[in-house]
Amino acid sequence: MRSLELRWLARHDKELLLPAIIFSSDIDGCAGCYYRPEQAEYLLGGVFVPFNRGVIVVNTKFPELIAGTLAHEWRHHWQHYNGLLPATVNGFNSARPWELEIATFFEQPHERDALLYQHLKAADHNSQQMMDIVHGRK
Repeated sequence: MRSLELRWLARHDKELLLPAIIFSSDIDGCAGCYYRPEQAEYLLGGVFVPFNRGVIVVNTKFPELIAGTLAHEWRHHWQHYNGLLPATVNGFNSARPWELEIATFFEQPHERDALLYQHLKAADHNSQQMMDIVHGRK
């Protein structure tokens, strides 16, 4: 699936296949996520989606974060194709205090890189707040 939603990011990474983009309000606890490419189809948001080019899912419950989420998840897509996305990643532990979890979560090099890319391409109040926490300014 080709998507206009990513052209502002993809124009600098022309060698990458465009992933499918799914906008959904059925995501709990995060603004979005990235699924690596695989030869399979899954049901997302009531639609069967091919995963052969990767998939970016964006939570529509936070419209003000959509551009930043697209940039962040695009960076994970780029990391995958450049061999920089680890095979396993640590998830977000929502049971811990938010600021502590942000600082811990973004200690992962691939997440820190995606946050920096997000902040450079589509800065918003959320990315600024997370950057402040990660850099010990909050």
